[in-house]
Amino acid sequence: IKSEEKTIECKNCADHSEPKRYMKTQAENSAQHRRSRTDERPFKCLTCDESFTTNSNINRHVRNHTAEKRFVCATCGKRHNQRFLLQVHMRTHTGEIPFKCQSCGKSFPRKDCCLKTHLIVHTRERLYPCQTCGKSFMRKNDLRVHMNSHTGETRVQCTTCGKYYMDKNSLARHMRNHTGERPFICQSCGKSFTRKVILDQHERIHTGEKPFSCTICGKSFNQKASLSHHMLLHTGEMPFSCNTCGKSFRSKLDSHLGTTFIFLLQNILSSVILIGEHL
Repeated sequence: IKSEEKTIECKNCADHSEPKRYMKTQAENSAQHRRSRTDERPFKCLTCDESFTTNSNINRHVRNHTAEKRFVCATCGKRHNQRFLLQVHMRTHTGEIPFKCQSCGKSFPRKDCCLKTHLIVHTRERLYPCQTCGKSFMRKNDLRVHMNSHTGETRVQCTTCGKYYMDKNSLARHMRNHTGERPFICQSCGKSFTRKVILDQHERIHTGEKPFSCTICGKSFNQKASLSHHMLLHTGEMPFSCNTCGKSFRSKLDSHLGTTFIFLLQNILSSVILIGEHL
């Protein structure tokens, strides 16, 4: 008869971990689990100052800087630093959305960051408790911001321009605007960027990937903002209004305001000339 597998209970949140035989060591996994609840981030990237809760997470992150992208999409040629990310990427070509919410039927391409985050809407489950006051939060970032009320680090300030940020990671990303540091490099053309999300958007220029599709006409776009602007053609919405002439537009009013300013200036000059002629 097989003996019942023992699990380890977390004293902080009463969760039970996987059976011992799946873990490296009890102490190691207990520490990792604790950090996931308290948002402690002892592993810091020396290149961009981002910090992480586990050693494996920072190792994956470092590949963004070292350009180690061994996993190549056979369809569009886009490269990835993890096999898992390649598998997720392939769903943009196949249209596969395998993770379905049992409550509302909505489907998602990823379970970890997409479906898991979505489920909070239904369960309102608060997985991240504050170890100081006991207050719980639905999202890890909300806990991180809350912890500042106990540590006294309410906000961190940029010493160059004076802007305030809620955490050091946000400040580190902002500082690249001043230092000119661009640690994320495109392997196709060598262009560099301050943030990985901007690099990902740029790489779609080379791969031709257009993951954002219009549900009405099927047209695809390489940026979500482009899709949002396109949807206005179907809805007829014109969210930008000119306070001078009352006209409405789908996009920002920069060019229109320039034309309006010139028109108003011409009217003013004409009025001045007419007044001068009658004096």
